[in-house]
Amino acid sequence: ENVPGSFPFTGGVFPFRREDELPVRMFAGEGSAERTNKRYHFLSKDQPFNRLSVAFDSPSLYGNDPQERLDIFGKVCESGVSISTVDEMEMLFDGFDLCAPDTSVSMTINGNYWWHLAAFFRVAIRQQTRKFIDENGREPNEKEASEIKAYSLSTVRGTVQADQLKEAMGQNTLVFNLDTALRMMGDVAEFYVDNEVRNHYFVSISGYHIDEAGANPITQAALTLSNGLTYVELFKARGLDPDKFLRNFSWFFSNGMDPEYAVIGRVSRRIWAIAMRDLYGVGERGQKLKYHIQSSGRSLHSQEFTWNDYRTTLQALYALADNANSLHTNSRDEAFGTPTEDTVRDAVAIQLILAKEYGWLRNENPLQGSFVADYLTD
Repeated sequence: ENVPGSFPFTGGVFPFRREDELPVRMFAGEGSAERTNKRYHFLSKDQPFNRLSVAFDSPSLYGNDPQERLDIFGKVCESGVSISTVDEMEMLFDGFDLCAPDTSVSMTINGNYWWHLAAFFRVAIRQQTRKFIDENGREPNEKEASEIKAYSLSTVRGTVQADQLKEAMGQNTLVFNLDTALRMMGDVAEFYVDNEVRNHYFVSISGYHIDEAGANPITQAALTLSNGLTYVELFKARGLDPDKFLRNFSWFFSNGMDPEYAVIGRVSRRIWAIAMRDLYGVGERGQKLKYHIQSSGRSLHSQEFTWNDYRTTLQALYALADNANSLHTNSRDEAFGTPTEDTVRDAVAIQLILAKEYGWLRNENPLQGSFVADYLTD
């Protein structure tokens, strides 16, 4: 296998890790857009890149505006950020250029993601329009505005989770019935293809929530891959070319303590690449399974919670040795609340120490030739 990056991509989808951008992507959402924006600046301070990940509050997830209804009011700004207007979305990313090559944004929202995705794109276009006005001293004309929109959509980087099948299986925040939700997913896929949205993923096919709901790593991988194959068939049935929409697929797995988690990326990459080449005749880009991974929430303990940092370190080592494309390391206090600045700083430090100081990961393919890794993979 040597360095990763060749079919079937068992060891990784790229030959070398990026030196200018670590896989750090920390999930955060704290009440108001202003407060969450402050947390994002804290997380990205002194980093040469901005990899943001948005946690929304439950009214946002279920498509409810903040209001004084008793079943909603107490949940507004709880365990996530409340976003219900484009202006709030703009405040959320104040100080970040959404079209900059060193910035990407992941939004974890599913049953109500269509509006939030549109608002995110609107903010990116607003930012580029303001740049034009500052540089030219005037508003853009109709042709220039169209060019700004096209540039923004083709340049903005990030992911929206948008996985409706996983919602039916593991998290249960479906807002529409499943048939309608899947049809609307197809509408978004078509929009991406038609508007050449190249660097943003319209779905993050997720096993994490299935795992948190009780699945073991083998079941997590199996159900997640089957959901991905279902989406391929769904979008093909609309007449879309797999080589055009598969570049906008991304994936999301959980990483626990069981040995199979050490190879969940290796197994999934291999199966996906073979299926895409042999069953669908897809080119190399569509064969590559790129995934985000998060250390296991259900593995955290509320008793002796400081020990959770050790659990998370071991899970992060699994993920980085398996060449995950991005990684969230849980804070030790996530077993019972929203992380503080101190605990989230320590969680980021786990990744920085592994990436910068731990010598084993200077090898691009550290699991190659391992009896245990090969046995579990095969």
